[in-house]
Amino acid sequence: MFDFYEKIKLTFEEIVLSQNLFLLKHITEYNSELDPKDSYFDRNRYRNCKKYVILTSINNPTDQVKYINDALVDWCLIVVGDTKTPKNFSYKHLVYLDFDYQVEYLSKKYSILSKIPTKSYVRKMIGYLYAIDLGAEFIYETDDDNAPDDGLFNFRFKKFLGLEFNCKLDSDDNLFINPYSYFGQPTVWPRGYPLERISNEYKKHLYECNEYSVYMNSEKVPLIQQGLVNGDPDVDAIYRLTRKFYKKRLNIKFDENAPALILNQNQYAPINSQNTFFHYDAFWSLIFPLNVTFREVDILRGYMSIRLLQEINGRVAFIRPNAFQIRNSHSYHKDYLEEQRLYISIESFVKDLNEWRCDAKKLEICLIECIKYMVNKGHLTKIEIEFYQKWINDLNKLGYKWPKIERKFLNLEKNDSLRIFYKSIEQTQSSISNDNQPSLRILKTKNSICPLTSDQNYKIDNIVLITYIDSIDEFRTFRHTLNLKFPYTVICTKNKDIVSHDFLNENYGYTILLINTSESFSNCIDTSLKIGFKQQSFIFFKNFRNIAPTFMKTIEFNSIGSKENNDFEENFLFFRKNIGNGLRMGKIEKNNNDLQILCQFLNETFEQSNLDKAIKNLKWHSNDLVSESCENVPIRTIWIPDLHDGPRVDISTTLVFLGQNPILAGHKKDNSPYREALKWSKISNQLSSYIIKYTGLSGKFSDFDAKDNFEFYKSSSDFQSVNLIICSFPASLCDCFIPLNKTIIFNPAHRYNLGKCSQEKWSKLNENYNKLYKRNKLITSGMSQYDLEYHKYFTGYESYRLFAYGGYYAGDVKYDPFKGEILIGPSNGFGKGGSELIQSLTSFPSEFKFKKLREVYPSYSLSQLANHRAIILFPYAAMSYSMVDFYISNIPLFIPSIEIVNKYKMVFDKNINSSLYCGNKLRDIESSKYSLYHGHSPSDDSDESYKYWMSYADYYVWPHVTVFDSIEDLIEKLRNLNLKGISDKMKKYNQIKEAVLLDNWCNILKRVDQIQPIPESFEKSLEYFDIKKLF
Repeated sequence: MFDFYEKIKLTFEEIVLSQNLFLLKHITEYNSELDPKDSYFDRNRYRNCKKYVILTSINNPTDQVKYINDALVDWCLIVVGDTKTPKNFSYKHLVYLDFDYQVEYLSKKYSILSKIPTKSYVRKMIGYLYAIDLGAEFIYETDDDNAPDDGLFNFRFKKFLGLEFNCKLDSDDNLFINPYSYFGQPTVWPRGYPLERISNEYKKHLYECNEYSVYMNSEKVPLIQQGLVNGDPDVDAIYRLTRKFYKKRLNIKFDENAPALILNQNQYAPINSQNTFFHYDAFWSLIFPLNVTFREVDILRGYMSIRLLQEINGRVAFIRPNAFQIRNSHSYHKDYLEEQRLYISIESFVKDLNEWRCDAKKLEICLIECIKYMVNKGHLTKIEIEFYQKWINDLNKLGYKWPKIERKFLNLEKNDSLRIFYKSIEQTQSSISNDNQPSLRILKTKNSICPLTSDQNYKIDNIVLITYIDSIDEFRTFRHTLNLKFPYTVICTKNKDIVSHDFLNENYGYTILLINTSESFSNCIDTSLKIGFKQQSFIFFKNFRNIAPTFMKTIEFNSIGSKENNDFEENFLFFRKNIGNGLRMGKIEKNNNDLQILCQFLNETFEQSNLDKAIKNLKWHSNDLVSESCENVPIRTIWIPDLHDGPRVDISTTLVFLGQNPILAGHKKDNSPYREALKWSKISNQLSSYIIKYTGLSGKFSDFDAKDNFEFYKSSSDFQSVNLIICSFPASLCDCFIPLNKTIIFNPAHRYNLGKCSQEKWSKLNENYNKLYKRNKLITSGMSQYDLEYHKYFTGYESYRLFAYGGYYAGDVKYDPFKGEILIGPSNGFGKGGSELIQSLTSFPSEFKFKKLREVYPSYSLSQLANHRAIILFPYAAMSYSMVDFYISNIPLFIPSIEIVNKYKMVFDKNINSSLYCGNKLRDIESSKYSLYHGHSPSDDSDESYKYWMSYADYYVWPHVTVFDSIEDLIEKLRNLNLKGISDKMKKYNQIKEAVLLDNWCNILKRVDQIQPIPESFEKSLEYFDIKKLF
């Protein structure tokens, strides 16, 4: 092992380091302390990871652990073992710190291990230190029975919007905040919340004190963000013992649309360790107290963290639910015994903590002083002082940079002329009886006023309605009409009387009330956007008074009133926060009656069956997992010369959605199975002879072709405005575009070296693109995890994830399995051994009818495929757009296990040695100097290597794809699995895929310079890039 590292050191001077290259220099930092048992390629593959998930487990990998590993694309998972953890704990490429490894090696690096007992939740701290050691910038902690369902996109890295509780109560009443009440569950309380404060929580926060401030300093992101959890959230044992039905799971639901809640100074709320996100400047707070019970450990840590954050102007926020928990079985009575101190003394714990003061100028000193203070108060034992000091020492040894003391607490941007009142929308609890549900009287009257849908319970909760109201009569009218369908509303007004107790006490109604706002479009809209709603779409009435008389007549006479004004068209606007750049807006066309217009509009546009169509027509976006990176994205022109239908349609439609200007410039032009989707992109007829000839993967081109290509596009009118050139299939198609001095996105949709069937051509490809890096003209990405890892193995490049998605060309595909056949795919042939397995499958006695996809549909639409229960895939390629199409259609997929695929070497399209490309010409290629990223070569077809590389194929990376070990196993799973449930989970993951894709695209587009002049000559361009030959 050590000889290996000495060999690596000799090659470092040859490596081009840039912002997009894996920083191999970190490897030299390892010395003789490196444990020979350390899995060097796994460890160093994680060296470039900045976002880590940490959990501990004593079980085999649960479904939640597998989902976290598979679904959180940009995150790296570390699992900390204990003595009870199964010895064979393993799943794909997660990092598992087994107990023996902790004792034999990590105990020499992290001094806290000498104090942490076995069978302790506190061992999770080992994972924190390990992640910090690897260069973590963000840490998300959870448990093995909990899984985020948002890809962690609801946590914020750079900018933050929300509401801060700002009620004018005395300090004692204002000390504790119940976040569960804020998110719509006023009769539920989190573990660690003082019991004596529960009884008045509903009244205090809903009726007597609703005032908040907008968190205007959006650049100061809360350093600790606690996500709420639906299902079985973190409540205490008293709640479970008294309010949970016997043998029935809790199924508590919080408001998924509410703005984030930010704690003000001297406000406290329980923070647990089950769905919590930490910025780097809060890593010091990850330490658990040692000598407390399992049920106390994270709660006490959380309260102390809130107090210490005030020393650095740090904030804590609670965000809308972003995970679902099915809690592991355990004794509630044991929990009750372990929570005794939380019931009895947590209030005095927090009051003493709040009174503590620190005069030190370093946070690490304040941390120790705080622990000593709490020990003197009798809340902690003396053992904590030594334990916390070891934690500080370990952080210092790892090079942790402590945040600076900054005690002047952040002042929110106060606006004396603006007061904000927020009333949470109370949520139901399906496993707990609740008599305080919305009034039946409302449900009976709303359809007689405006028969919007046949479903009386149907509400439009994915759009925020904003309006300006003058009088109490208008307000009352609004509450009994539009507010019934739009539970999330912002009311702007100058009338202070509207915030009376009578209106607040009604058990339905508005969300936000803005007092003393001017009657202007910009003021009302601007404030509404800063509140931080989950919804991205809004409807705005400039003034409700213009249509209020119609609604008043409707209520009075229970019939549609006559038209009262002539400016409804100008009064009623809808818009959304556009992905990428600005707002999209539209207007309702005039009709004969205001109320008829509104009802018709709501029926046709927002009824669930038509909602997707309306969003598509308006270019609205139904996925609320919008990255903060996708704000203020510049508009660029992107040249796409690809050969393959999949990537060229997928990429162009994604760019159109982002408001960009893609130009399809390949020889296929608009010839595509998805021709309709291409109509939004420009099709260029200005094609060089190089592009016209490049119809295959021979790669037989010379510098003469490159010069002709340069001269052609130098004078091409279509090409003059181009900022970016992206090449995917083949990625090396971009070779001839290097001299044109445009930023190139090298985006393999298949092996990056396709068409390079000699060592000389392959080496020249790597050499040329390394030189582009020096000039900051190359961005590397990939359309599958397999191709990212393949590319990294041979080049060392760390790339953006522009993974194949398909959602913008697939259309509105709904899983509706009414047809009997189960299809066998993919659509373009089968891998080796596929025919044999298909014969076994079709002859196996069962109630299922299996048919090859092409036998049923010589040509097909995705909607037709979605009428079948499932598709059985026998793959031939490591990356296939058939898989992309099937997955975006949410059709349950079944795939043979890696062991079966390896047995037949079913996937033969996995490297350029395939008969489809170069044959065996490069089979004996010298091992890459970057092979430390992986322990096996993708050119090696030995069983171990083959299975290793197959684990990166989409079939085994994307979650919710069912793997079977035999035909019998397949039949059994088809009988027993909930296919509709699988389809629903695929749909949710498609949203996460989309969010990751948009996030990466937005970051790329922001990197590209707008002005990139074409050089004077081909020769001078090559000289500029220090390239002697392109081919």
